[in-house]
This record gives sequence, C-alpha cells and structure tokens, in this order.
Amino acid sequence: MNVIILDRQWWVTVLLCFWLIRIFSLREKMVLIVSVLVLIIASLFFMWQVNISKLATDYACNDKQVNIIGTVLADEITFNGNRYKMILENDKQEKIILFGNINSFESKKVLVSNIKTLKVQARVIFKPIQKTHNDGQFDLIKYYKTQNIVGNADVIELEKVDKISQINLISLLHMLRKVILKYFEKLPKYLRFYAETLIMGYARIDFYQENVGIATLGLVHLFSISGFQVGLFCAFIRFMLKKFYIFQEGIAVILIILLPLYFIFSGSLISLIRPIITAMMVEAKYIYPFKVTRLDVWSCSLLGGVFLEPSVLLTFGGQLSYLLAFGLIYVDKLNYWQQILLLNLLTLPVILSYTYQWHILVLGVNLILLPFFSYIIVPITIFGAVTFPFLPILSTIINQLIKWTNESIKIMAELPGLVVFGKPPVILALMALICTAVLLTQYKSRRIWLSLCTIYAISFGLIHNPMQNLVTFIDVGQGDSAIIKENNKITLIDTGGKLNFNFLKEEWQKPEKQQQAGADYSVIPYLKSLGIAKINQIILTHGDADHIGDLGVILAKFTVNEILVGWGMATDESLLKLQRRYHFKIISVKKDTLIKSNHLAVLMPYKKGSGKNQDSVVTTGNFGNKRFIFMGDLDQDGEKIIMHNYPTLHAEIIKLGHHGSKTSTNESFIRQLKPELAIISAGYKNRYGHPHQETLKTLEDNQVGWVNTAERGMITYKWNMFGDQWHTKLRINK
Repeated sequence: MNVIILDRQWWVTVLLCFWLIRIFSLREKMVLIVSVLVLIIASLFFMWQVNISKLATDYACNDKQVNIIGTVLADEITFNGNRYKMILENDKQEKIILFGNINSFESKKVLVSNIKTLKVQARVIFKPIQKTHNDGQFDLIKYYKTQNIVGNADVIELEKVDKISQINLISLLHMLRKVILKYFEKLPKYLRFYAETLIMGYARIDFYQENVGIATLGLVHLFSISGFQVGLFCAFIRFMLKKFYIFQEGIAVILIILLPLYFIFSGSLISLIRPIITAMMVEAKYIYPFKVTRLDVWSCSLLGGVFLEPSVLLTFGGQLSYLLAFGLIYVDKLNYWQQILLLNLLTLPVILSYTYQWHILVLGVNLILLPFFSYIIVPITIFGAVTFPFLPILSTIINQLIKWTNESIKIMAELPGLVVFGKPPVILALMALICTAVLLTQYKSRRIWLSLCTIYAISFGLIHNPMQNLVTFIDVGQGDSAIIKENNKITLIDTGGKLNFNFLKEEWQKPEKQQQAGADYSVIPYLKSLGIAKINQIILTHGDADHIGDLGVILAKFTVNEILVGWGMATDESLLKLQRRYHFKIISVKKDTLIKSNHLAVLMPYKKGSGKNQDSVVTTGNFGNKRFIFMGDLDQDGEKIIMHNYPTLHAEIIKLGHHGSKTSTNESFIRQLKPELAIISAGYKNRYGHPHQETLKTLEDNQVGWVNTAERGMITYKWNMFGDQWHTKLRINK
C-alpha cells in the first residue's frame, strides 16, 4: 500500500493480491482480521500523507514577490562562494529551500560563524520544484518529499535575520552538530571528508566529485551512517555508563532515550531509521524480556520505518538498508565470501534500477574493504578527528593513510570491468530479487542459480537489443542535445552545456565547490539507462557552450569513436586537447557530406568557418516514416542558402534553429520544408524569451505543430517494423 499510494506503482497491486491470498490461505481468523485492519489503517495514513505533501497553493510560481517568515536551524545553512542555501521552516511546519546571494564578505562571515537558530524574514519568488524531465533522471520531487520540503525560492532580500535566544532540545542538537562540523573543517582534507561522512552523515557537494571511485565501485554503503555506526554509538554509551556502575536495565532506558536524539543529531538520515528502531527493540528486551526472532525485529523496523517516514521505501538508501538487513538474517551459516556474494546479488536489482551500471570488481573490493573500513578506517577516522587539537601530527599521518586508501579505490575503479547494464524492466528486477531471496536459504540450488542467471541474461538482451529504434530530443535546459539510436548505432548531436555568466571578482565570491555539469543530470543517466557505453559519433553543430559545453563530461563517461565538426572547427585547440586525452577521430564535414553510419546528409556549412551560429552543421535523414532536419543555431540567412542549394528539400520534423529564436525559422524556409512538427529545445523561463512569439506565429500561420522541451521535457520518436509513435516525458494541459 505504501508503494501503491505514495509512488503510484500500480503493478505492486499484483503483489498485494498475492499477499492477501496468502493470508487468507492460512485460515487463521485473528491473523486475517489484524492484517486487514492494519491494511486499512495504513491506507488511510498514506492517503493523508499524499494530501499533506502536495505543494501549498500559497507557493504558486507566478513570479510575484512574497514575504515569508520562519526559523532556520544552525546546521541547515550552507555556502558556496557568494551563494547560500538555507532550509526555512514556517509556522505550518512546512520546509522551504531558500537560495540567495551574499552581498558582502562581512555578511558572509556573520552567517558562517553563526551557531544559533535564526528567525528569518525574507522577500522571495517561489520556483517550481523541477519534475523529472528526462528518462533516467534523478527525481528531485520524490527526494524533497523524503525531506518534507514543499517548495524552493530565490531570495530577493533578507529583510530581517535575528538569532533566537530561546533554545529547545531540537535546536540544541542542531547547534551541537554545527559546532562539530565547523570543527571538522579544520581537519586535513581527507580526514575531514571521512570524518564528516562516516561520523556525521554529512556529504559535501564535492565529496563524490573528489572520490569518484566510491560511486563507480558501489561503495556508497560504506560511507552511509547505518547499523555499524549505530552499534558503535550504543557500544560507546554502554561502555561509559558501566564505568558509573549503572545497571543493565538503566543503560537500556538511557539508550532508548538517546537513540532518537542521535537520529536528529546525525541529520535525520533515512538510512538510520531501520538501525535506530532495531537498536531500540534490542534495548527494550533488557527492560522487559520478550521472545522475538531477528525476522520479527526486522519486520517491526520495516513497519515502524514506513509509518515514521512514509517515503523510506521510495529511496535508494532506504531500499538498500532494509534489503541488506534482511539478507544478514539468513546468511549466518555461510562462509564470508558466500555472504558477500549473496548480499551483493540481493542489492544488485536495486543498484541497477538506480545507477544502471555495475563493476565486476565490486564483489572482490567489498570482500577486502568491508572489514578494512569497519575495523581500521572508521576507528582511525574517529581517533584522528578527536585527537587533532592535541596530536596534529598523528592526525596528519591518519590523513595520509586515508588519502592512500582513497587513491587505491580510484585506481581500482579505473580498471576495466565497468558494465553499463541499463535499467532493467521492473518485473524482471523483481523476479531477480525474489530469486536471490530464495537463494538465501537454498544456496546450493542449481535450478535457482540458473533461473537468476537467465533473468539477468533476458534483461540484458532486452535492454541492449530493443525492438524499437529512436530519435530523442533530451531536455538539457537552455541548450541542445539529441540522440539517434538505430540498429544499436549511437549518434549524439550536441551535448548541452551552460553559458558562463560568472563575473565574480573577489576571492570570497568564487565557488569553492564545482557544480556538476548539466549532462550529469540529463544526457548521461539517459544514455546509461539505455545500456549505452559506447557512442559511435558525436556531431558538434557549432562552438557555443550551450551546445558543446558538456563534451568533456560525456567523453569521460563513454567511449567515443568519432567527433564530427563543421569545416574549420577541426583545429580548435580545446577539441584537440580532448582528443589527446580521449583518443577519438575528428572528422570535418561540410555541404553534401554523407554520414554513412546513420544515413545523415550534411546540408551546411557550405564554406569554412570558425564555429559561429552561421557555421552550424545542419543534417537531415530518414528515420522510421519521417524525414528529420536538425538545424543547430543556423540563422535565417543560412536557411535561405539551404533553400537555394536544395530547392526540393522537404522534412516532416524540424528541430528549430537557435531554440526558437526569431533570428531563425524564416517563413519561406518553413513553407518549402512543409514540416508536420517543430521541435524546440529551450530552457524553462530562459533569459532570452525563447521561443520568440514571431517564430511561433510563423509556425501557426503555416499550420505547423510544435513541442517545447521546456514544457514537455524529453521528446522521443520510436519506430520499428510495426509502426511509429511519439512520446513526451511530461504532459501539459492546454
């Protein structure tokens, strides 16, 4: 019911029906009555959660300035250069993320040094929480729900900021957390990274940027505060209280009180819900002995988890936490390497569903690093962080050891073996999960092993040899990127990217943390969800950053055979620098060049250029039952040249030039092409006002329909021998 109501995954209804039949078949009246009652209560509770999680009508995104007042806890303000981000809670207990600029270095110093809860009054403009605009993209709305965040806003002015003198238990814990985080900032770099993450559950924006091997090898679970840290906390408190001769029952009572406070102090991480509830149940047995199995404890932690945080099962961390804990119940009798194998297989369907890839070294690395982290890295990190003021030399040595560990992980991650699997079909992922769960108790069953291998083979085959080909216009914001996938040959036309408007002069204003490229949220996850690890060719239409700015990021993640550029761009130094690093061919194209691998014909440029808009590479080709034409940022003068050179040219689908700007889309050009549909790739409420009304009027006058990525997200055309179809990621009501 949790997944059906909160995540609208209606296929789970099949599992619910199976569960009801199973309960009914037990012929136990009390079990049936209690189960149905719990189901009804849960349904009402989750439906109530859906209602309260909807965005408040007060936060309509109408570009009007509004005043808001609320409190901001000490540790819920972060900084990046002259930008700040704070989480404000209003009197309705609604959380809103505020983004703004700091006007002076003195103001930043005051905010950075603050360790108290703030009362904030601000004038803001609310922004929509971005929906998932592309397949494979991170779901920000779902993530915000897990954090109880109802909206975000740009701050026009912080009208009033006061420190609150009255302190309650919650604010005290957050103040203590802020003080410790400020202390950790003084630690050597790698010791600071590990201390913040392993002890406090705080991962900086740049943590995974500087530790890319951790994500590649699937070691994120080692850096999440979970059962191990909770067990360590309980052991430490128990050890200290025994020194004061406090009896067992008293220690249990104190721990039951302290564990929820530890949850708040650690940032209220979802991955902590299960181990906290489990630890409280274990301690309760010291107060009032009762007979429960490990499975009973796990089941209660699951029920408690979904009622305390209804979104816990909708998150990557929550799913991994409960799956690993479930697996640990049944693998005790197996040897160590068998345990690691089964636990990795148990989480594999979830990992593939979220990250779409898996490294073959994961099993071996976990075998080595799991005990190494548990018994060496975590203890020396805690020791180094605590002793830094007294023994800075020792902390420096520990920092070097952690650095070597980090570099070793990076080297292992760069070894061959990364398999871009793709996103498995939900049903097959579920079947793989069930098969692995059966293996927990039937490890030697050849039939189950064969079934599991068959499921993964079928999933891999369906992903990498799909029934349909496609042309997809990816929503990269104010930029361009399109994918052509035909007969397993991949062509990427432009990569997207951001124009740099950074005019910051003073050092304190400059970002300390590098923002992730737009491709990391759009192009890359989409390609990996399709199981793509190799791109046959990338066509760079011209040199603007919003078309080719993320080329380096793409090259770092995929093998690329060829890059095609317009006549005159092949000698660009930045492109040659990338070629020396990633070893691809650079091919110069011009009018009448035929790209054989995907049957695209080049219409422009007709002369040597320098990568400006007028030099855009324009291509056309037949895909399915439609002829497409991709215009880059070609202007109207260039369109007239195409009309002159190709007087009989027609195309059913046109990707409009220059994001729908009035500088492109000449009416005579549209009349000649006679398109059925125009695709516009533009950013939501972009600063240029694209698409311009003049362009839309030209389309309307010539009875050409249009679709904009800013409104519809990713736009995909699929075809096979049975026909073709269009699909957009978002639906809009007009």
